[in-house]
Amino acid sequence: MPPHLARIWGIAAESVRAFQNRRLVRGATFDLLHIHAAVEVESLLRAGSRLRNRAFWIIARWFSDFRWTHKPVLFTEHSQFSRRGELGFANPLHEGDLVVAEAFPNVICVDRDAFRYLTAHDEKVGFSRRRWFVPNGIDTGLFYPRPLEDRPTLKIGYAGRIFRTGESRTFLPAVADSLPDDVELHLAVATSMEETAIRRRWFPGGHVSIVRNVPNSEMPSFYWSVDLLVNPLVWGGIGRSTLEAMSCGRPAAMFSNADRYPLTDENGFLIPLEDTGAFLTLIDRLRKTRDELSRKGRLSRVRIEQEFGEREVSEAMREVYRDLLPSKPREGTVDRS
Repeated sequence: MPPHLARIWGIAAESVRAFQNRRLVRGATFDLLHIHAAVEVESLLRAGSRLRNRAFWIIARWFSDFRWTHKPVLFTEHSQFSRRGELGFANPLHEGDLVVAEAFPNVICVDRDAFRYLTAHDEKVGFSRRRWFVPNGIDTGLFYPRPLEDRPTLKIGYAGRIFRTGESRTFLPAVADSLPDDVELHLAVATSMEETAIRRRWFPGGHVSIVRNVPNSEMPSFYWSVDLLVNPLVWGGIGRSTLEAMSCGRPAAMFSNADRYPLTDENGFLIPLEDTGAFLTLIDRLRKTRDELSRKGRLSRVRIEQEFGEREVSEAMREVYRDLLPSKPREGTVDRS
């Protein structure tokens, strides 16, 4: 389908889904409506950006607005406000995202970077809403730490949808082309591309191992098999793979152009944006000693246990629900209000 027809079809499909959502919500009984990852309005956002017409964004906001239920509406955004072009990777939908987000009076941000940005934005434009930072929870029982393997080679890991939007397209291939003989790059990628196509397109040289579509239950073994995880995310946020690696006692390396909490220079490595030379210098230092990797790996695990475990995140979510839901009298008491 030609692009302009695909966009028209997308707008029509989104409109139908929006009215279906409203009908489903209208027929449901609930005390609080919790929306994750927003309503599907991307075609409307793209049309508004392409035509420079805010009317499309306002329609998208109306589709996303459930305040008519007269119940608390809570929106959890998954790094939506961390996807900012100012960080080095263009996002033409960012302005539209902010317009649509005005439909949500209560917002949970899963990244501290997004939380800080949204707080500053709301204060700047005078928009009043409640905001919380509640991170993604990690199964610390499944993703538990193991000691680094004693071997002569240094293994660098990468896990994710290979070269997803918001990620550097040049950093890893450039690193792979310059790796010393005793350093390997191991990729666990979620993709429909065949391994031969991945190698031909991005990694024609050696020192690169590729596994595809690894089940979640087997990802701990991947993290244990490497010494350091690299996540070349240009947009803000942290990414689940970084949190999982840290939970497994493996430090991570990310770009320093945004807030990467809980990754810091104390428990990991922050390098300048797209600076292949700085990363290769770091690798050269780490291949000569594993003490720094072990120490930062232990500190990574401690940080995950303190704030990012599923139990800790569940308790934080419970507190948000308590804040939003009207208090009810306990059984056996009389409400005298």
